[in-house]
Amino acid sequence: RCYKSSASEEEEKTAEAADDQEYKVERIVMHRGRGKKNIKFRGKWQDYGMEDNTWLSFKEVQPTEAFEKYVYPRKSLWYLLSEKDKKEAEDKYKE
Repeated sequence: RCYKSSASEEEEKTAEAADDQEYKVERIVMHRGRGKKNIKFRGKWQDYGMEDNTWLSFKEVQPTEAFEKYVYPRKSLWYLLSEKDKKEAEDKYKE
């Protein structure tokens, strides 16, 4: 971590607090690619604007509630789910 030598103690504490902040994916707005290694999800961060959205890997979003809300209704993405999760998605989103 680098601080400007002119930074006040208050500014340093604020910067440290920002580093410790937890970020939560509020929702997934889109995806690109295919396969667990190549697919990316565009994540909307809670308490941040759309301009701060970022591309995230499958591993980064898979354990989130946002992943479930995005993938479960999209049968074409069920290949990403475990058998247990696939069954749950089928029960929630029967055609």
